[in-house]
This record gives sequence, structure tokens and C-alpha cells, in this order.
Amino acid sequence: MNMMHVISIPYSLMKVNPLSWIQKVCQYKAKVACVKSRDMHWALVAHRDQRDINLSSLRMLIVADGANPWSISSCDAFLNVFQSKGLRQEVICPCASSPEALTVAIRRYWVMLIYVDNLETILIQQQREIRKS
Repeated sequence: MNMMHVISIPYSLMKVNPLSWIQKVCQYKAKVACVKSRDMHWALVAHRDQRDINLSSLRMLIVADGANPWSISSCDAFLNVFQSKGLRQEVICPCASSPEALTVAIRRYWVMLIYVDNLETILIQQQREIRKS
């Protein structure tokens, strides 16, 4: 009805086939996936066996891990390998949570280079106009 599908992959299947979550993302062209950094690590180890991986449909990859809340190094390693498979840097969102406070903090990468370039261009143009007058 609301076009939202939740696919849960049991840990027993993940132990047998660490790429099963990536295969489901590709199969269903998922927009959002929630994984642990452990799942990303095992996918890194097993990715050589799989050739037809395309992660370009992902808009948000939430990395939830209680033991290592922000998991930055594992996110970087995962991005380095799977960027050639369509994964974009701004998609990976490590997060931390507090069950006591009922809060979740999601770290999202935003591309700000366009704004900086435009601001530089505007400042350079203003400096030229000031010099002319």
C-alpha cells in the first residue's frame, strides 16, 4: 500500500553468504538499507566472488553498530571498494543511538564544494569590480 518493503536477513544466512544483503539491495533496487559495520566488513571480504553488484539505487546506507557507534574507518574501507560498483560517498550514514534517551544521531555527508566554488567566483567578481572603479 505505501510501497515500503522491509526485508530482514537472518544472521544465520549472513554467516553462510555475507553478500546476501548486498544481493537483496541490488535485486530490489533498494533506496535505504540498514546494516552493521560487521556486515560491511564481511561483505568486503567476500565481494570478489560477486561481479554483478550495482549499488547506484541506494540513497541512504545507515550503518548502525552498538559496539562502534560511528564506524568511520569501516565506512571508508567499504566506500573505497564499492565506489566502483555505483556506491556514492554521500549515501553512507554512520549513526549512534541511545536507548535511554530514545535518540538516534545520523551523520550525513553533504557536498558543499559547489557552494564554495560559487562563493569564490562571486568574491573574485566583486574584487574585479572594486579594482575597476
